[in-house]
Amino acid sequence: MERPYRIPCYQAVSVLVLLGWIFLFVTSDWHLILYGIGFLALGVLWFLIWSWRCHRWPFAEPPAATEDPRP
Repeated sequence: MERPYRIPCYQAVSVLVLLGWIFLFVTSDWHLILYGIGFLALGVLWFLIWSWRCHRWPFAEPPAATEDPRP
């Protein structure tokens, strides 16, 4: 859909913010880095358990293949 406005270089802002957060993360104390990685791991584990219980991606059943009606 055509929009009446344009945002030049809108990705650059996201990249700059990401670089800033990475800088803050890397220059932190080791215990804070390990704390952050631990919470990230817990979040991934929580997502996988939730997905498994709800039968969602990546644990969803693949769609059934239909037979090709052509001879």
